[in-house]
Amino acid sequence: AVRAAGGGGGDGGADAGSAVAVSAKEAADGAVVAALNARAVPLLLRAVRMHGQLREVTADAWRLLCSLMRGRGFVKKIAADGGAMGLLLPALRSHMRDAPTAAQLVLAVRMLLPAVPPKPFVLDGGVETLCDAVRAHPTGAVAGVGVRALQMLASLNDVVRASVLEAEVLRKLLVAIETVGARADADADGGASAAEEAALVGPTVGLVAQLARGDAPLLARLRLQAPAAEVLRLCVRQAGSEEVQADGARALAGLIGDAASAAELVDGGGLPHFEAAAAREADAGAAAEEEGGLSHSLVTLLEGCALLLSRELGLPPPDDVEAYSDEGVGSMASLMRGLVKQRAEREAAEEAREAAEAEEAAAAAAAAAEAAAKLAEARLTEEERCERGLPPAKPDASPYATAAFGGSEAPAADALADGAKGAPAPVEDQDERNGAGEEPAAAGSGMEQLD
Repeated sequence: AVRAAGGGGGDGGADAGSAVAVSAKEAADGAVVAALNARAVPLLLRAVRMHGQLREVTADAWRLLCSLMRGRGFVKKIAADGGAMGLLLPALRSHMRDAPTAAQLVLAVRMLLPAVPPKPFVLDGGVETLCDAVRAHPTGAVAGVGVRALQMLASLNDVVRASVLEAEVLRKLLVAIETVGARADADADGGASAAEEAALVGPTVGLVAQLARGDAPLLARLRLQAPAAEVLRLCVRQAGSEEVQADGARALAGLIGDAASAAELVDGGGLPHFEAAAAREADAGAAAEEEGGLSHSLVTLLEGCALLLSRELGLPPPDDVEAYSDEGVGSMASLMRGLVKQRAEREAAEEAREAAEAEEAAAAAAAAAEAAAKLAEARLTEEERCERGLPPAKPDASPYATAAFGGSEAPAADALADGAKGAPAPVEDQDERNGAGEEPAAAGSGMEQLD
């Protein structure tokens, strides 16, 4: 089969030359047809089935098969009917640690996916196998091609999306992108690192956009693994890629679920960035109304943010939101800025009101504490007051109070003088009491004398 594809008739060097001819990108259609007529695909699959444990055989066989399948749907169909996908997944699990071989196998999976039914692939653990490969090699060709395959699969249903989120591939990818981006910023030229970063950011943002189509529980898990602020940062990093901007707008439309995150889009500098992206698209002559285009995705994103802000502010949906949409991204951005400004003013007023209420509550609490202290002090006995060094609750009402207890000596002297005025005159002599000239009474008993 290899000799037929390469047009050679000998052995040794001729076979090697034929292999190179088949594996090259610019392989002639005639050579490919000759290889197919010689049953190259079934023979290569048989070699993989019999000697798949050998890494070199696996890598070379799938390299040839990928060269034959590239751009030729009928060859993919032949390989799929021959059970190619059933051989790919075990081979990928066996040779996952070797990065070049894993990259070749992941590329073969990506090329065969359109030609095979998705349900058997998912049931055979294909999604989990791809996620394991990406986590084992979060940078390079394995990650770039593997994430593209996951992006294609995530567009199917929530079952696949849940499997991808369960594997937490996005966390690994975001960390790898941050590392590569830091290396690109540190490099003098940054050429290789910048290209590697771009090759990772595009598929990652596209995967987030597909995962954002899930239901509410999946969106909640997605927001934990890929926050909206992080996706916005990736879009800003790759401002020159229209694909990244469009996928980023679709991803943010799903990630932004409340007014706070919508306001963060404005505060984080998202509006100027997206306005500039829409302007570049307009300069390029792209149709702003094109379904799925960048401007359409941006307008859809800003419409959703405007509705979230209006709902939080208690305002009816803007009547002219469609008019703003028709005018493009710039008008929607102006509407968003106005709503965010109203939200900020409302938050400032609420904070001032809460501060005033807190101050009033503190003053009331202080007054209540003071009143309680006075009441407790009033209930103390005189002994307790003396023990605590407090003055008496009130001065003694007795006219004989002295200065020692808070009174004065003057009232006591006045009281004695007033009492002397009303008293009977003192009797000076017994004779005067009995009357002049009377005989004194006879001395009686002791009791009589007392009487």
